[in-house]
Amino acid sequence: MIGGISFTGQRIGSFYNQNQQALADTLMRLSSGKKFQGPGDDLVGYVRVQALESDLTSARRIEERLNETKAIVD
Repeated sequence: MIGGISFTGQRIGSFYNQNQQALADTLMRLSSGKKFQGPGDDLVGYVRVQALESDLTSARRIEERLNETKAIVD
């Protein structure tokens, strides 16, 4: 049982250290003014962009369908 607790503690510590390093890298990038290069650099921003692109695609489809319907009615 003690070995399992020790292993779990090591995993938690490792996970914590990885997140601390990722946070430090992100803060350094922000403070230096460097741009984010990919989704791994700013996951929240990436998700927001994906949602906006999806909304834009849906709006374009609706516009196309409205134009097609208008052409049929005219």
